[in-house]
Amino acid sequence: MKLRYTIAAVILVTGACTPAPETEMGGKVDTPAASASMPACSGVEASDAGVDGWKHPDCQLTGTGPAQLRIEMRYAGVEDDSTEVAARVIGPDGAVIQEIIERMGNTFNGPSLQDVDEDGLTDILLPLETGNVNTTSALWRQTSSGRFVRAGELSGVAIEKTAGGFIAVQGRSSAAEYYVDFYRLQGDALNLMSTTRIAAIIEDDDTPGLDCTSESPAGVEPSAVGLSDPCSEPVVRRLAKDMGLIP
Repeated sequence: MKLRYTIAAVILVTGACTPAPETEMGGKVDTPAASASMPACSGVEASDAGVDGWKHPDCQLTGTGPAQLRIEMRYAGVEDDSTEVAARVIGPDGAVIQEIIERMGNTFNGPSLQDVDEDGLTDILLPLETGNVNTTSALWRQTSSGRFVRAGELSGVAIEKTAGGFIAVQGRSSAAEYYVDFYRLQGDALNLMSTTRIAAIIEDDDTPGLDCTSESPAGVEPSAVGLSDPCSEPVVRRLAKDMGLIP
């Protein structure tokens, strides 16, 4: 289905790889002293290796909350010129709880922790590929056991949870068109409910305007999931307001 709206404003916001299976691990970390000395991922940057793409240094993420998990990130080149990313999840006692394996293409973005679904547990975002603008990331959602499950992939420049319970991903589809994907987390899987596309137009009085259209996957009725007017969602209007485009 499609909905079309016109708003007297222009929104300017700032374009995957097949995952390898998760690996079970047990026992203690082989070299805890060396692991503890790994730099924080927030303090390191990928280096541009030219035709060989971006190279990432090994680093670690530290979770918050009662679980106090530490995630070691290790990168290794593979035969098809992509990169294997191994995220080793380590508990407070030094035991390896889980190892997550992803195959990464070319991206300068590093891994991060974010409570994407706002359930009080920190989730892992692993970048897989960056286009001209958008980055495709694998979302590994933390469960109450402290383990992570792969919820799916998101592509854009920003991710947030909306008041209506959607996970909204903002991105750019072309030089003149932008979008917001609205997802529902159903069980352990992300399901796309709607994609709202935004493009600049010129009104009859020669003032700039916004052409907003919304499309949903087959079998999804937005009004049935509380998304009857995606173009009026606060995440869309706030982008315009923050830029001074609407009052």
